[in-house]
Amino acid sequence: MSAANTNAFTKAASRAVVRSPAKRAGRAASPVDAPRAPWEPGSTASDRLARERWAAEQLKQLLEQMEVLPIDEAARRRLERVVYFRGPEHVTLLIRTITESEGNGSAALVEPIVSAVSWAMSGRPDWPAKGLAWIEAFDGIPLVGTLETMRSLEAFEERELAQHLQTSLNNKLRRLLDPPPVPPKPKRAYKKRSPKGAYFGAHRLAVRQGCVLPEQGGSG
Repeated sequence: MSAANTNAFTKAASRAVVRSPAKRAGRAASPVDAPRAPWEPGSTASDRLARERWAAEQLKQLLEQMEVLPIDEAARRRLERVVYFRGPEHVTLLIRTITESEGNGSAALVEPIVSAVSWAMSGRPDWPAKGLAWIEAFDGIPLVGTLETMRSLEAFEERELAQHLQTSLNNKLRRLLDPPPVPPKPKRAYKKRSPKGAYFGAHRLAVRQGCVLPEQGGSG
């Protein structure tokens, strides 16, 4: 990540974690100026249409402000849906994560990558809350290369790529961003002690057989 973008990213990251989730799990509370969301009490069909128009306009403004090159229609539709459900702040951080990480850039703004990174952010909000460390983690993750490798394997349907890419991202980010596990304490070693009375039982048996055993603890 370039130094010129550090302050802008840090500011965006500080707003990334949603602190007042809506009742419906996995969806962010609506921004103050946003139309009422369909999952909020009392919403109507007109609210849904108004929110769709609002999400499209919010994304258009974001792309212009961030000077992002034109993106393909599938990625645009996906970003509009993310704005619709999670708000513009989530999408701001999402776009910065993809475009400002080294080795990725605007070429990585395609639907499977957009979906996978967004799901990773939503599933582990503590990761993007780490600020600069979050985007630096993506410096070593070639998003386009990983996606093309998955396609070349011909093991997944196109509609499944985002889900499997998210799994790959989660595994890599877990190693980079989660603290190492605390090693378990070593178990205390115990010496096995012979049961009491073992010597005396052997002594009685020896007496019966006419043998003599050395005294207990003696050298013989």
